[in-house]
Amino acid sequence: VPEMHHKCLKLTLHLPYPQLRMINLMLLYGLVVLLICFAANYVLMTVYMQGVLAPELYSRILLTALPWYLAGIAAYLLISWICLEPTWKRRVLNLVISVLLLRIFFLAPAPEAYNAFLPWLAIYTLLTASLSWLSIARFKAGEQD
Repeated sequence: VPEMHHKCLKLTLHLPYPQLRMINLMLLYGLVVLLICFAANYVLMTVYMQGVLAPELYSRILLTALPWYLAGIAAYLLISWICLEPTWKRRVLNLVISVLLLRIFFLAPAPEAYNAFLPWLAIYTLLTASLSWLSIARFKAGEQD
């Protein structure tokens, strides 16, 4: 956000390094940190629940948690899309779209309701990474407040 406010991102995009690769590396760093946190949480829950609960129960709990982890990754990617957007009108529109897209992860309150839909949620989460490039393209085109 500070880079967008002070218009420093434009300087970053003019470095002698491919722009798409630079933005993807920045997003990848955040994703790796987020995945490390999620993996540590998943492992800690697994280790703790193995000693307390029956295997059938804790495996279902962990399977029910997977859409929440995917929602966290999608939220990170969607927030980066919002933060990289150069105009405030589009940021508000992107925010509304992001809230509606994240709602898909929380439609069913029943445990394991997303089991058949998990591969689609994973693909959908990966596709949200491309939205940041739309904002960068608009920024490079000179659209600003």
